[in-house]
Amino acid sequence: EPFENLPPGHENQLTRALLLVLRLSPIAHGAWLARVAAERRLIDLPEPEYVTQQREIKIEADPDEPVPLVSVFLTPAAGFDDSAVVQAATRGQVLDAIITYPGELVVVVENKIAAAENWQAANINITGVAVDIGAGQKPTTVLWPDLLADFNAILERQLVGGAERAVVSD
Repeated sequence: EPFENLPPGHENQLTRALLLVLRLSPIAHGAWLARVAAERRLIDLPEPEYVTQQREIKIEADPDEPVPLVSVFLTPAAGFDDSAVVQAATRGQVLDAIITYPGELVVVVENKIAAAENWQAANINITGVAVDIGAGQKPTTVLWPDLLADFNAILERQLVGGAERAVVSD
């Protein structure tokens, strides 16, 4: 309920709605995962845990076996520094979303509803957390129009109930 006083178009509301869709629709979650970690399949991962608006990544992992981290920059349009590389930072942060597949994968999301730089998605404070950022790893960019097109395709193909009533517009 911490977001109840925010306007419907606020990025926190949109992040919350995205997590709700992922939680309620495995097929939508699979489409999301195909964009953020294409080599992973939802069926092979443990049940995900979702948090929003959190400063720290809180996972239990063996420091000798760090969990891969994917940093996602969710944005309406391209036009940012596509050479940015994900790196450990000591900055104060509030991550828009964290999706944890315990012991397998951590996905952090920086969501924007207007054109912005991907600096936050490239600089993640992982202090004290056993996660692995691959050498030269770039933030994974997901464009909102592409993700909404994926979700619309799922609805239009009637792969989830209620498709005749709910088609998302750009």
